[in-house]
Amino acid sequence: MNSTNKQEQKLDLEDFKNIIIAGKKLGVKRISIAGGEPTILFEWVKELVQLCHDEHLLVYLTTNATNSDVIKLAKKYPALEFRISLDCSSKEQYKKLRGIDAFDHVITVIRELAKLPNEIHINRVITTVKNEWKEFNNMIDMLKKNNFDKKNIFLRLIPSYPSKTTEQLEVIDYIQYLTKYIPNLKAPLKQKNLQFMYKFTYKGINVIIRTRGFYAPKCCPTNKNKCTEGIAYTRINPNGTLQPCFWTFLPQRIKHQDSKQTIQKKLMISRNFLNNLNSKKT
Repeated sequence: MNSTNKQEQKLDLEDFKNIIIAGKKLGVKRISIAGGEPTILFEWVKELVQLCHDEHLLVYLTTNATNSDVIKLAKKYPALEFRISLDCSSKEQYKKLRGIDAFDHVITVIRELAKLPNEIHINRVITTVKNEWKEFNNMIDMLKKNNFDKKNIFLRLIPSYPSKTTEQLEVIDYIQYLTKYIPNLKAPLKQKNLQFMYKFTYKGINVIIRTRGFYAPKCCPTNKNKCTEGIAYTRINPNGTLQPCFWTFLPQRIKHQDSKQTIQKKLMISRNFLNNLNSKKT
């Protein structure tokens, strides 16, 4: 569930609540509250986390941790997990990337969260392998310096550099890169249709590398029984009906070789599939 600019907000709070309820009926076990920065609408976040708690759904909040009110939220909900976006290891880099001088504040918020039982993942997106080993070590050293070598804190690496391979292979390629410097690491075999979480410890810091998407044979029966984009994201409407994967509509997700007719055909097939599924629910 993504928040957005208030002027662009098209769903109200009740819509989001209805989507969560509908998702639970469809078998959803975990809810992600993300953005943009969701804590801009912090009162909404509090109500959505409470609803997930009442419905016995796992929930994690993706935030930049600039809003210190998340500490109160963590104290109230020990099972609430955090994904904290922190792509750099210094004040100078942070200000250059985000345009604000908030690095020390964010570290303070993480330090307070670390005192609680909540699981914390510090997200770091990798866009290039140039100087990556140096940047990786700088991040590890910064976490170590701030005593973030705790069992409930993880450095979550998200390889996202340009590649002709699938996202799963990008992740494996990144692990292979790290094996040049960390001899005891063993990169997984390159396999398609693979979702996995790779964990290891380096200098006392817990590290996670995980694929973000996976092939879903039952999502939309296109492209030889695979989703039109190979990623299992399906839109749930507030009334409980389903729509095709919203990623399909993004310009950067449309393959260059796809003609307008091919794109329309893909969308029609996936719409028909989900319409049939919706009709069976009613």
